[in-house]
Amino acid sequence: MLCNPPSTHPSAGFGLIELLVTMSIMTLVSTIVLVNQGTFNNAIVLRNQTYEIAFMLRQAQLVAVSGTDNRVGDGQRFGVQINRSQNSVTLFSDTNNSGTYNAGDTVLDSRRLDSRFEIDAVSIGSTNNVAILHVIFERPNFDAQLRDGGTLRTGVAEIVVSSRNGGTSRVIQVTNSGNISVISN
Repeated sequence: MLCNPPSTHPSAGFGLIELLVTMSIMTLVSTIVLVNQGTFNNAIVLRNQTYEIAFMLRQAQLVAVSGTDNRVGDGQRFGVQINRSQNSVTLFSDTNNSGTYNAGDTVLDSRRLDSRFEIDAVSIGSTNNVAILHVIFERPNFDAQLRDGGTLRTGVAEIVVSSRNGGTSRVIQVTNSGNISVISN
């Protein structure tokens, strides 16, 4: 009598249940990654927006201290205007030495924030709800002159940039001594 010899190969491949469990895990991980991708992208763009503003502030400071810029004359004051209502930032040369951005000043750079973000709040020291902030730098000092419209203020200026959908925000701080920093809020 002939018998089937015992199999030397264990059964190969995946069973149906193993395949379904693996596919369920992959679907769950993919869903989590896709849901969080938008949040991650917004956080990166928010970070870039705040660093662009901080860079414009630093650029005004460095151009003022160096005393020259090939687009304008020597020895002028340079500044940045933060306009909450227009959601814009303007780097300018204060050609008429008014301490604020005026029609006669030379615009070196001007930007509006991405529509997903806004300049949520601006304050200088104890003065809140500042509509237009002027940060002026004048040679030879690194010090910043902080103006609420045309009024000179002392303290720390804080510019809060936040996501319009109520997400995270970042704060740019400018001190009278000229320190410029970006912090998470």
